[in-house]
Amino acid sequence: MGIVIRQSFKQVLVNYFGIALGALSTLFIYPLDLESYGIILFLISTTDLMLPIVTSGIFTIAIRYFPEFNKIDDQKNYLLPFIWFLGTVSMILFFLFLSLVKSYFIEPLANFGFDVGNLSEYENVIWILVIIVFYNTTIINYINNYKRIVVPALFTNILQKITLPLLILAKLYYGFSSGFIVIGYLIYQVFSGLGLSIYLRTLGGLNLAWKSALLTKKRLSSFLDYSVSNALTYIGSAMTTKIDHFMISTILNFQKSGAYAISQFVGNVIDMPAKSLLNITNPIISQNMAAGNMDEIKKIYHRSSLNLLILGVFLSLIIWSVLPILFSLTQKLQALWPGAQYIVLIIIAAKLVNMMTSVNHQIISHSKFYRFNLWSMISLGGMNIGLNIYFMPKYGILGAAIASFISLTCINIVKVIFIIAKFNLAPLPRSVVKLIPIVVLNILIWYFSKGIVNDFIHGICC
Repeated sequence: MGIVIRQSFKQVLVNYFGIALGALSTLFIYPLDLESYGIILFLISTTDLMLPIVTSGIFTIAIRYFPEFNKIDDQKNYLLPFIWFLGTVSMILFFLFLSLVKSYFIEPLANFGFDVGNLSEYENVIWILVIIVFYNTTIINYINNYKRIVVPALFTNILQKITLPLLILAKLYYGFSSGFIVIGYLIYQVFSGLGLSIYLRTLGGLNLAWKSALLTKKRLSSFLDYSVSNALTYIGSAMTTKIDHFMISTILNFQKSGAYAISQFVGNVIDMPAKSLLNITNPIISQNMAAGNMDEIKKIYHRSSLNLLILGVFLSLIIWSVLPILFSLTQKLQALWPGAQYIVLIIIAAKLVNMMTSVNHQIISHSKFYRFNLWSMISLGGMNIGLNIYFMPKYGILGAAIASFISLTCINIVKVIFIIAKFNLAPLPRSVVKLIPIVVLNILIWYFSKGIVNDFIHGICC
């Protein structure tokens, strides 16, 4: 337990340092070159979308099957080469399939308003990134088996947040083309892979030896069943959290994607405390669900929903109050202000809905109805794509925010109804639900009266 506590404390420090770095870059560096920032976001989001599809999600077995291999001396560390082998086979088959059907997808994408030129221009880079990120993700998952989470976070979080702004500053200072940013990001990913490999070797977990006798038909079938199931979950998750920048880049342009990311970062601030609370409650819900202790789960559901809602409203008011100040720090930010305020507002509203429903995903995940989360994620992703295609041509990046809000709200409502029907649990007690309209009304009065009062005072003084 000591190593878990130490690693958790160190990761908290790393995460907050990463947040600080991200905030500085978002406010002062990325606005200097929104197009380059948008290109990187496009590459990251597209890679994340394609990774589970191209590799069949095989990287997910690194944690699930590690104990099975590690408990027998002559099987230790033989899992890693199996994962790379199966992932490589999956990628080869995917690329062969893609070469046969790619031409049939170009015209439909163009008909839906996608700029296939951007996809074609960066196609080779995306596939190279998928290969590198597959290798890196597998290494990270394998390192997690040794209860080491800080060093991977340094490579994937801190180093990336140092590298990206430095690349943009170097491009602007020396007048490099966008290709410099792309090459620099590829070098960063390769360097991270090498660093993670060296670290895994120091832990005694890097093994390239092959022992085919261990890859039985039964074990292979189990691998594929688990990985494909997890691939679908990853795809659904990516379609909800990563699809925005892919679609903005291909329907609008890279510059709009960079602008959206800045507003998104500000709006996402209220979500950060929720992630910590959900990580804490996840194992507690799992234990109580296994024990059939629904009364305790009900208490956790009510308390987490209420606490997160109160905290979310409080943080929302603070963010909304300082928003004009943040976007007045530089001229580049000032140029984004007219549209950014509404995007931030809609993102905040979506986050509040998520916080109010708190642990609904965890409750379903640890029950016998866990597959419902898989299909709900895929449905959410499909809805998000459809709404983006509809709203984005009409409203630009504001349409992306609207699409995210509608899809997240709908899927959370469906999950709440499902939990009520199956477990007779609601996120908030009825007494609290009755207060929500009053709270919303007071917030609206505060918002609109603030402007009226300011205008009235300004009129008297002037």
